[in-house]
Amino acid sequence: MWQLNPAAIGPDPLSQIGSRVIPNEPMYMLLNLGISSTFGAVDLKKLGLPVKMRVDWVRVYQPVGTPINTNCSPSNYPTSQYIEDHLAAYMNPNLTTWEQYQKAHGDNTGNPKTGFPKNKLLDTC
Repeated sequence: MWQLNPAAIGPDPLSQIGSRVIPNEPMYMLLNLGISSTFGAVDLKKLGLPVKMRVDWVRVYQPVGTPINTNCSPSNYPTSQYIEDHLAAYMNPNLTTWEQYQKAHGDNTGNPKTGFPKNKLLDTC
């Protein structure tokens, strides 16, 4: 069983790591094998791929009294129109940075210094 406890996202003064903020924006869970050499050596010859991962159940909690929302574009965090307006950035596997997207599509909606989409904390949008 895997779960995320409050201690995992709280501050750690010893390591000088601040609190990890959980965003309010819509999110999704991705359940996969997550094989990566980032966390250790992977011997692909001995893995016997393809393999199956079986998930018995997933339980998701939300605060009592909050409305159930199962879409990715609620009224307080609309994302569908943004994705539709920048669809190539999400569908073209050859575009791996916002700068590439902007050059390919003449889109100047991002931050001119970083190329990233603007946000209300760093930009005036």
